[in-house]
Amino acid sequence: MKVKIKNHIILLFLTIVALGSCQNKDSKSIVNQDFNSNGFAQNFTIQKNNNYTLLTVKDAFEGSTDSFQYVLYHREKPDIPNANFVKLPIKRAVCMSTTHVAMLQALGLDSTIVAVASFLYDEKLQAKVKKGIIKDLGDGTNLNYELLVDLEPDVVFTFGVSDAKSYFKIKSLGLVPVIVSEFRDESPLARAEWLKFFAPFFGVEEKAATQFQEIVENYQNIQQIAATSPTQPTVFTGIPFQGNWYVPGGRSFEAQFIHDANGNYLWKHKTESMSLTLGFEVVFEKAQNAQKWLNVGYVFSKKEVAERDQRFTQFDAFQSGEMYNYTKRVSPSGGFDIYESAVVRPDLVLKDIVKTLHPTLLPDHDFYYYLKMD
Repeated sequence: MKVKIKNHIILLFLTIVALGSCQNKDSKSIVNQDFNSNGFAQNFTIQKNNNYTLLTVKDAFEGSTDSFQYVLYHREKPDIPNANFVKLPIKRAVCMSTTHVAMLQALGLDSTIVAVASFLYDEKLQAKVKKGIIKDLGDGTNLNYELLVDLEPDVVFTFGVSDAKSYFKIKSLGLVPVIVSEFRDESPLARAEWLKFFAPFFGVEEKAATQFQEIVENYQNIQQIAATSPTQPTVFTGIPFQGNWYVPGGRSFEAQFIHDANGNYLWKHKTESMSLTLGFEVVFEKAQNAQKWLNVGYVFSKKEVAERDQRFTQFDAFQSGEMYNYTKRVSPSGGFDIYESAVVRPDLVLKDIVKTLHPTLLPDHDFYYYLKMD
């Protein structure tokens, strides 16, 4: 399995770096009150009108100053300048990212997926790919555009890391690309709220609003439990990649997870939402005595870590064994579920992280995404 996983490390890495109590509520009231306004997400808006829905995507990729607008309509095409038009209903969708797949799955729409361009974790979808029911378009650097055109999808959910070249390429082929930038939102709940962005394409707004409300309530309940701990362990993350140690900025969703789990993230003071590029010595000086080492990377044991560089063994977290990684759910082909379903289950991720930082607070919780490294 590890050989196959290593073949995918570079592509996955680039994507990553780019990359209260429950109450009975009337679901319709949730839609009416909350669907057109976001509680957390900053990078999209929804405006529902009588005959169409207007979606706007902001901060689409690094350095982007333009907004992308999508008009979803059923019958008569409205007159809105500089917008992209999507005729409903959507029956055939292409997903360029595992997070897009997760959003559609969470909404019960995986049967609409006709092609992917990512390494999937989900076994049922993998089986469909093997049978050719879902087509494999290749990776993001070598997409099979000819196959994409032949599939005649109603919509192509795509993304941009440092630019939108693939977006404009897909558009030039006469297809309808929809750029999704959930990974640029700065909190786990903001990213999960993109469920509401996908919903209007398929007419499942009520389901998305209800489901997201449940996620928020679960997440905030876990956050409240974490806040009861009198200790706040120091935390650092990652491992060097090609000579650089990419550390999440203090405004990143990774940093937010640690904060919400009542941890003391060592780079929390940094204002960046994306990763900082640091050298080993800089990280070592700051993190040598940190109590917890999380999200170690594409390694599965402390032995592998030590084999990469003996200097890693000098970290206190290595010596104490307080190292935790997101390797519990990895497919034989190299699909990490932390990059798939976790986008819509931040409550489960937070539960795992609270378990790593404060084990006694959640004694009955079994890790879902994470494992303690042996």
